[in-house]
Amino acid sequence: MTETIFQQVGNIDHNPEVRTWYYDEFGNRVDKKTGKFVILVSKETNNDPQLLNESPYDTKPCDTE
Repeated sequence: MTETIFQQVGNIDHNPEVRTWYYDEFGNRVDKKTGKFVILVSKETNNDPQLLNESPYDTKPCDTE
């Protein structure tokens, strides 16, 4: 399971019987059909995985002169 699915949060995600993913024994969300990891994103991110890969620590080094 090295691939990832970015999925917008939906109205059915609170119901384990209806949603398309489940929690594995480590607490990861896993797609029921494909076995890929699922990452839930808000509608504001527009499913752009690059936004999720940015870190708050992605900064340029400070000048120490």
